[in-house]
Amino acid sequence: MKEKYKKRLFIYIGILFCLISLVGVSYAVFNGYASQSSTNSLAATCVELVFSGENSVNLTNVYPISTSEGLKTTPYTFKIKNNCENYMQYTIIASVINTTNVLDSKFVRIALDGDDVLGPTNISVLKKINTPASLSGYSIKENFVLSETMGISKNEEKNFKFRMWLDGDSSETWTSEQVEGKNYQLKISVVATVKSKPADDLYIATLVDGAASSTFPTTSKYDASVSCENKDGTIDTGATITWSDSKWKLAIDDVSTGGTTCTVNFNTPKYELLADVIKGDNNANVSAAQTTPGTDISSSTEAVLASTADDYGTSYYYRGAITNNYVEYASMCWRIVRITGNGAIKMILYNYNGLYNSGTTPSSTTPCSETGTTLGYLRTTYSSTIFPINTTNTDNAHIGLMYGNFSTTNSSSYAIAHANNTKSNILTTLESWYTNTLAKASGFNESHLADTIWCNDKSTVKTTTFNPTGFSSINVNNYGIGKNYSYYAAGERLSSASSFVAGGSGPTLVCPNDNNGGKLSKYTVSDTTNGNGAFTYKIGMLTADEVAFAGGVFRKGNSTYYLYQNANDSSNNGMLGWWTISPFAFDGSTAGGGLIMVSHSGDMNYDRVDRDTWERIRPVISLNSSARVLEGNGTSSSPYKITFE
Repeated sequence: MKEKYKKRLFIYIGILFCLISLVGVSYAVFNGYASQSSTNSLAATCVELVFSGENSVNLTNVYPISTSEGLKTTPYTFKIKNNCENYMQYTIIASVINTTNVLDSKFVRIALDGDDVLGPTNISVLKKINTPASLSGYSIKENFVLSETMGISKNEEKNFKFRMWLDGDSSETWTSEQVEGKNYQLKISVVATVKSKPADDLYIATLVDGAASSTFPTTSKYDASVSCENKDGTIDTGATITWSDSKWKLAIDDVSTGGTTCTVNFNTPKYELLADVIKGDNNANVSAAQTTPGTDISSSTEAVLASTADDYGTSYYYRGAITNNYVEYASMCWRIVRITGNGAIKMILYNYNGLYNSGTTPSSTTPCSETGTTLGYLRTTYSSTIFPINTTNTDNAHIGLMYGNFSTTNSSSYAIAHANNTKSNILTTLESWYTNTLAKASGFNESHLADTIWCNDKSTVKTTTFNPTGFSSINVNNYGIGKNYSYYAAGERLSSASSFVAGGSGPTLVCPNDNNGGKLSKYTVSDTTNGNGAFTYKIGMLTADEVAFAGGVFRKGNSTYYLYQNANDSSNNGMLGWWTISPFAFDGSTAGGGLIMVSHSGDMNYDRVDRDTWERIRPVISLNSSARVLEGNGTSSSPYKITFE
């Protein structure tokens, strides 16, 4: 029987480190370094691998932990040193050793933090390669590339910190059969290749706004480029210069001749990146939340930009009584919710400004200064603002933005119910508004939008102890299927287990892996690396978790946080609110499926997906990371106006 995985795990995870150095040059070039008698001699004497402890590390009594906890674990450190006369390129490979009851790699999360950085990620999504010949003596299941073709010069050292943990962010989708009693062993190999140029024959020149500099700038407020040349003129070295982890990083992929000079140009742009303006110089505007997201509403004096992990890395989110997150775009006013881990700017509609399917003339030249109780909702006609998630509510399938096709009365399996085949009513409404209103608005261009993940988390709760609404029939093995009573994971994160009030394990911006290779609920348009590619347009809505980070909780009003403004209509007996895309439950008796919504009081609740008299839609888009501030300081009287120059 499947059960929520809470047991202490007894897993042997071995990490074995070794060094394999291969010489990838012709004999003629190799013969130029006469001190090396053979490739084996080169491998044995030139490149050194030093570890902080023994050549293996054993982890036992392991719990699944979150990414933030994983990054705090004691790392296993190692160092690569080049004792050769030659410049070397190296690749770091993690090889999974075949063992009895080997754990599936999709449950393992790793991070390599050193001179080359691989942020926290599930190891199963990394690039795979065939087993190198030098590892043929080992029984290897699969090989993952941790760092590829990086360079190391004569006498240079590279230091690394390696961490590996059981991915607690997706533990709600595990079963005991999948993880208990499993083994996982990694062999870390460094494959080094001699290049034909001396390391001292590559020169780096730096220009900051045209002036020579001996160092790179310490802020990201520059447009950076790099070009390389030798005596024959400009050459293609694959060089890149990027801002990462509070510093600029120069990478040069291929220099095969001596006498090469690479010039790095840093030029102050005409306009600053919106993400940099929001965060300030070196993240000066970033602080910690003053109240606990998901447990407490934001306080009336709380107005912060805080951070937490999302699917792409570190996300910076606004919380509380924010007054400087207004953006004027496509003739409408939006409020910034957060910066995603890949630099996109996620925004929610604040004032539709008189624009709908047939209304093409903005009602105001200053839309961010307008206030009202319903301005934050999309409309397809002037008066139509209320839309159900689905007009049918007879199956667990109908809690989805998309759901499966099934010819019988009810779905017979989770996969059939939640397959992304049929568009929901809410999705077709969003698409209609996108094509008939947003896409026709002045200044809009589809290329301005980022293809970010929209998380319609369909993963189900795996324990009978979570029952806040008092279902009389609980069978977690049938959750998410047909008319079975079911709870969904967003509720467990945000609601108390025994009563429908704030509580739970806390919100997350990492979309859980629920099915389809972990991408069933991760809606994207064309990005099939991070999402499922099932959407047609780059538009969605907020998750309940995002509302929690912004300042909302279950069953407790909040009129001071920014999501309350322009979306607090109390008509129709005070029942009106707006939808999130987070499923809460399916009531197998009569009520059917329910999604989490935000009421006119600013608190979270949940409502039936077929409710056609109460709930509205607040569309959300993500500007891509190249968005720059043309003018404004983000206030309602001076909103950010955007350029993509």
